[in-house]
Amino acid sequence: MSLYDEEMVINDLEVLFKAKLNTEIDLINTEKSSVPGDLLYIENIADDKYIFETLDDSIKNFKGFFIMYGLQETPIRDAQLNNYIEDTTITFQVATFDRGNKARANDMYKLLRYRKALKRVIMKNSDVFHGYAKPLIGSLNPSAFPYDSRNVILTIGIDIKASMTAN
Repeated sequence: MSLYDEEMVINDLEVLFKAKLNTEIDLINTEKSSVPGDLLYIENIADDKYIFETLDDSIKNFKGFFIMYGLQETPIRDAQLNNYIEDTTITFQVATFDRGNKARANDMYKLLRYRKALKRVIMKNSDVFHGYAKPLIGSLNPSAFPYDSRNVILTIGIDIKASMTAN
């Protein structure tokens, strides 16, 4: 049996979010009494709008919101001769292209709702890591970063930390 490693953590999280995120999005829309056409209604995110560790030109074709995720750090602590503990942090963010000042406020509120959905998926599925410690989550602030000379991406998300041992 191989050790549970970063690759398995990332894969398990991707499978979990693709299976459960849209359910949480629908629940939040219901709680907020949002229906399609409302300014703060949040759309489901299709499986083909999940991007792992790369932002190439293909995302310019994405309309609405998408998921960006990737490995942040894997520091080793408590290392001993035959054992160690490794803390793996994976970031999951919901992102969209900034559509300008008129829509930005609504997009920022939508991002907050999406982050809430991300958190709920982890909180309701804390057994995602095959017998390892429950994941720890931390909220990321909304941010904007330049994508190219004409586009800015708005993001919000969570960090998910899993601790694993070599034995």
